[in-house]
Amino acid sequence: MPPKTQSIRPNELAIIRQVFDNIDTDNSGTIEVAELAAAMKQIVPDATDEEIDEIFAQTDLDRNGTIEFEEFVKIIQTWLEDA
Repeated sequence: MPPKTQSIRPNELAIIRQVFDNIDTDNSGTIEVAELAAAMKQIVPDATDEEIDEIFAQTDLDRNGTIEFEEFVKIIQTWLEDA
């Protein structure tokens, strides 16, 4: 049986899109590791490169070196389910 996924409401999806777009500073439509690192350093200044790389690897589900919006939504869903 597949894991239960929490449904994200449209207003929550809009907030997630805003966060994604804020991290995507070059407006490429994807998040690169450097963009994630810059955002993480603002939130957790002492985050290590290894921690950031681990978060990136967990989020980049298709392993293409960037995080697409759909992947970002999936990781947010996972974090909400684990909370």
